[in-house]
Amino acid sequence: MAASSVMGLYPSLQQGSGYGLPNLGELYALAASDSTAGLPLTAHAGGGQGAATPLTNYINTVAVVGTAADSVLLPLALPGASVVVINNAALACQVFGQATNPNTGVGDTIAPHGSAAQAATATGVTQAGAGLTAIYFCFAAGQWKQMYSA
Repeated sequence: MAASSVMGLYPSLQQGSGYGLPNLGELYALAASDSTAGLPLTAHAGGGQGAATPLTNYINTVAVVGTAADSVLLPLALPGASVVVINNAALACQVFGQATNPNTGVGDTIAPHGSAAQAATATGVTQAGAGLTAIYFCFAAGQWKQMYSA
């Protein structure tokens, strides 16, 4: 992970003109988010990127999608990051990247499964339901790739 990527998430690492010791609360949050599975989530009713339900854990289970295209939001796209999304709802949800990534100055994009083309930031990608699992990999700052399970 690039130093500038870490600085955006953990401001305590940068103090003045140099680097400092990390804030223990930030390190704890990083460890917890990288190694835990979250409680079942409800996708944001009505969809859209602005109020989408944040995915805050490494493994996220969407249990409720009331209407097709209700939405969830990936964390910042930082190289090397990955997020698992299990959609146990009967309906598909819409998965969005962050509206603005401080490391790139633009919104995060997602290349849908089976495509190399990045979807527009405000469009996101569809993830089918009925137990379908997708893994989102960040291969470059601001860019996710969606890969479906078999």
